[in-house]
Amino acid sequence: MSTTSKTVSKQASGDDFIKMKDLVNMFVPRWYWFLISIIVALFFAAYYLMITPPVYVRTASVLIEDDDNSGSSSLMSDLADFAGLSANTNINNEILAFKSPLLMRKVVNNLRLDENYSIEKRMRERDLYKSSPIIVAFQSSKTQTCSFEVQLKGNKQFVLTNFTNEDDEIEGEVSGKFGSSVKTPVGNVIVSATSEYSKEYEHSTIIYSKSDPQTVAENYSKRLSSELGAEKSTIVKLKINDVAPRRAEDILAELIKVYNDKWVDDKKQMALNTSRFIDNRLTILEGELSNVDSDISSFKSSNMIPDVQDAANLALRNSYDNQRSIMELNNKLITAQYIKGELSGSSLTQPLPSNTGIDNSAIEQQIREYNNMVLERNKLLSSSGENNPLVKDLTNSLKSMQGAILQTVNTYISSVNSQLTNVKGQEQRTNAMISSNPTQARNLLSFERQQKVKETLYLYLLQKREENELSQAFIPYNTRVINEPSGPRTPSSPHRLYVILAALLLGSFIPAVIIYLREVGNTKVRWRSDLEGLNVPFVGEVPNAYEKKTSLQLGKKQDEDDYRIVVAANSKDVTNEAFRVVRTNLQFMIGKSNNKVVMLTSFNPGSGKTFISMNLANSFAINDKKVIVLDLDMRKGNLSKYVNSPNLGISAYLSENTDDWRSMVKHPTDDSNLDVLPLGVIPPNPTELLLSGRAETLIEELRREYDYVFIDCPPALMMADSTIIAKMCDVTLFIVRANLLDKDMLPKIEEIYEEKTYNNVCILLNGTEVKQSYGYGGYGYGYGYGYGYGEKS
Repeated sequence: MSTTSKTVSKQASGDDFIKMKDLVNMFVPRWYWFLISIIVALFFAAYYLMITPPVYVRTASVLIEDDDNSGSSSLMSDLADFAGLSANTNINNEILAFKSPLLMRKVVNNLRLDENYSIEKRMRERDLYKSSPIIVAFQSSKTQTCSFEVQLKGNKQFVLTNFTNEDDEIEGEVSGKFGSSVKTPVGNVIVSATSEYSKEYEHSTIIYSKSDPQTVAENYSKRLSSELGAEKSTIVKLKINDVAPRRAEDILAELIKVYNDKWVDDKKQMALNTSRFIDNRLTILEGELSNVDSDISSFKSSNMIPDVQDAANLALRNSYDNQRSIMELNNKLITAQYIKGELSGSSLTQPLPSNTGIDNSAIEQQIREYNNMVLERNKLLSSSGENNPLVKDLTNSLKSMQGAILQTVNTYISSVNSQLTNVKGQEQRTNAMISSNPTQARNLLSFERQQKVKETLYLYLLQKREENELSQAFIPYNTRVINEPSGPRTPSSPHRLYVILAALLLGSFIPAVIIYLREVGNTKVRWRSDLEGLNVPFVGEVPNAYEKKTSLQLGKKQDEDDYRIVVAANSKDVTNEAFRVVRTNLQFMIGKSNNKVVMLTSFNPGSGKTFISMNLANSFAINDKKVIVLDLDMRKGNLSKYVNSPNLGISAYLSENTDDWRSMVKHPTDDSNLDVLPLGVIPPNPTELLLSGRAETLIEELRREYDYVFIDCPPALMMADSTIIAKMCDVTLFIVRANLLDKDMLPKIEEIYEEKTYNNVCILLNGTEVKQSYGYGGYGYGYGYGYGYGEKS
């Protein structure tokens, strides 16, 4: 790969990377873009904050009491945690129960959240929860979705307008007084004043809306968050957000109350089933006791039974014990069969009777666990469907537990039957022992034994019924409030600081992106960093010489003021300092050799060759050097305008119309060190004149008489004139106009330098912005480091 290709590749790669210095040069001159953008962004941020109602967050914490009486050891609990099984299945169910739409629907109804009052204030609606000056009551119980505005007129007068019914707008206006019924398109309503009513609300408008309670409940359920306060704890943290902080606190407090009431209702339902079972058994025992008492009375009155002999007391006591055992076993058998019947015929939503008096602790424990699981399943069904995985798991567990209870009850029945068989055998032997006793005495004792056994069982069931009634009267809540509903006074959204920061970032980002895209899309040479990839010597850069971009530098039609020399002896403005830097670098490049002739050319018309030629030559002249400038741009002759474009000039000398070129020399300034050899009349054949040989003779004569010779040439590559003149010159100064030359032309300059098509090629950057040069050093080592004093040329 050639050196030129490497340079082109280096330049191309350099174009793709924008340095921080370049970004600063892009943004700082356009600071007012950022200021305007930030002001607009802050205006919209302020408008957003004004129209957006603040939202407040309120939280509450409740402790769920653990009613697990399974008696499982801590070792078993630890093993369950190690196996990845949740030991807090109950608490997870309670978390879901708090989000139940059924509970939230009760909260909405209790707090009347389906009705809302608001007032427009400071460009947004302000909620009037529990602070509304009026209250609206419908005389019809029909539930509907509607809204309207209440314009308070003073003197207890109001006007209802802007009706909507089921999202349909209804035109109309209704007037009325407080406390009187008025007929409206949405029904008959009564508007009354509340204790919050005051004169500040007179002539204001209250917005009333009534929504579907189910929809309101669903919305609040979505905004409600319930989660564990900490791992392995039974504390539930409730959180909800609302534009009215007081309403959010009331919702949480009412939700906890409704939850506790639902818990008590469930416990009461289970106790009610137990009471129903005990009452049924007591009714049966009352009938049996009444029959036994009647039999004893009838038997004694008809048979006049005497006292039993002492000799038969022992046998009779044994018989009595046997009969009592038989009765107890029969009662146990009846109770077990009743439980078996209840279990076989009951649904999964109906708890089993508990505290039945059965003397099997395993069956009682299984019934308690079964009832707790039924209640948990019912809670989940109230907040979700049967397709819920937890509901399915509980259903399967209940079915499995039913089978286990049935198996235990069957085993218990078999055991009771076996005991009953043994006791009956003993009873038969006892009867044989007392067979010699009178039949009347034996029958009487049999009646008495039945009476005592049934009486004992009756008293036992009465005791259990009282215990069950007491448990219903003193059912405790299973929750304890840890933290009352509360929250910060400041709203959670919108966050003013974040909104302002976002506005500042957005206000800065938008103009930065626009400026960056504009600059990236610009393929022109803009500043010195675009030339850093070239091997061509860089002699300096010249900023715009005028406060505005003049036509002289843009290649358009010029005014007379454009053709003036801005370089002066004692001037210290930015432009003069720039030309001094160029002069110094050019002198260093020429050295002490005889390289006196400098040609100035470019690739683009309007690059400022003529301007640079005159001012650069004058910078040498004021440094006590004898300098002459030749106008060899024989197709335009712009340089000659600096001396008023005389008709006699170089074209006459080259066409051999005269040999005295000295008589054609002009002086554009009072300084006699600067001379100008104008073009004269524009010739029809400039190329032939340059090839005649007289041009070379003229330059050699000027080389001997002047310290420096500057030649203003036409653009390179566009015509052959520059190539012909280059052979007569020692140094070629390419003028690159900022924002005019395309970057794709830079490799061509590198190629000319490498192949030495022109002698001693160097580059000068022209037309950079003065305001972009201060303090950054981006446009040159001279005035970029403090040479500019702010003086205008």
